[in-house]
Amino acid sequence: MKDLFRVALLFVLLFVATVAGCRPKVQPPPTHPTTKVEYFKEKQANTTTTHGEIDLHSVKETPDGVEYKTADGKRWRVKMERSGEDYRFGEPKPADLRSFNNQVLLAEPDPPGAARQAAPTSAPDSDNPAQ
Repeated sequence: MKDLFRVALLFVLLFVATVAGCRPKVQPPPTHPTTKVEYFKEKQANTTTTHGEIDLHSVKETPDGVEYKTADGKRWRVKMERSGEDYRFGEPKPADLRSFNNQVLLAEPDPPGAARQAAPTSAPDSDNPAQ
């Protein structure tokens, strides 16, 4: 009787161990960066672009991507589009350029205290010398 009890107990223990080992384990959620800045820093940390080494401390989020500085002090913008869980990077564009009437102009800030001159609104009248 003791042997039968031992064999039954052994089967019960084996069954419990098998069921416990076959249960699906709880997987931790994937550790994807949540912001554009985090994703950019993770993917571009060891990247040296054709424009120079990226200063990761300068990365800021913009409405359509990120802006960063390179080691030479120039600022660049990159568009980022969602692609599933990740982002797709666009081409880096200089952040120091502005677009005006489909022309690209170098952005030069006005010196402090400088007044802007108004552009002439019409051509001078050649018949009227007082103008």
